[in-house]
Amino acid sequence: AGSSLALECRAASFKKCGSIRLGQVGRFNGAYVDTGIASRVNVRIEIPDGFDRQAVMVAVDALRSACMENGAAVVGLARDLGLRAKEGSLLDAKRALQEAYDTGRVTVANGTKGGRIREVPITSERQLETLAYAASVQGGARSLVPTDQTWAQWEEGGLRAAREVLQRHEISRIHELRSAYAVDRYQALTGHLPRAFGGNATKAVDKAARLTIARELGHSRIAIAVSYIGSAR
Repeated sequence: AGSSLALECRAASFKKCGSIRLGQVGRFNGAYVDTGIASRVNVRIEIPDGFDRQAVMVAVDALRSACMENGAAVVGLARDLGLRAKEGSLLDAKRALQEAYDTGRVTVANGTKGGRIREVPITSERQLETLAYAASVQGGARSLVPTDQTWAQWEEGGLRAAREVLQRHEISRIHELRSAYAVDRYQALTGHLPRAFGGNATKAVDKAARLTIARELGHSRIAIAVSYIGSAR
């Protein structure tokens, strides 16, 4: 069904047309407050947009209906694998899908912050389905960036349009979906929601989960986890 829709969208298109930075103080969609510490890491105080998977599914359906399947695939990779928009766009989804089946993980190398290569564990059938969909959308290309576009053109065109669709469905940014992934991972690792959202994991378990999540998201410091899952206090 996915590949049929992709063909329909490509045909319709032919007929018609032929991140969080350190030092960024304030809040996004009511979700952050400044800690006031020297490193100026923002601390999340609200459940991220898109934590409710039904809301994400509605947004993805809207993207697909609008023949924005590449954007829909990037959104899925952000929600289910915690990838940044650039990482998801530049991922070779076909290779990643095969790696996931072979090794139970996906290597993220392109588009990473600071060039840090990392591995994302595959722990659910949903992740495999997300990768399979992205691979089908990718087709014969090397990534989800359309073959006739550069990354910059895709970022300012199709990806920007996808972000606007998300915003119309009350998901403020693709980055929020990384935070939603982080909350999911915290629950899987600890059996609790993060403390900021009512959970009560022990300090040792909480710290171990934060370190794992920070690494899976491509960060070298455990402190950055507060911007995704809130404070440990």
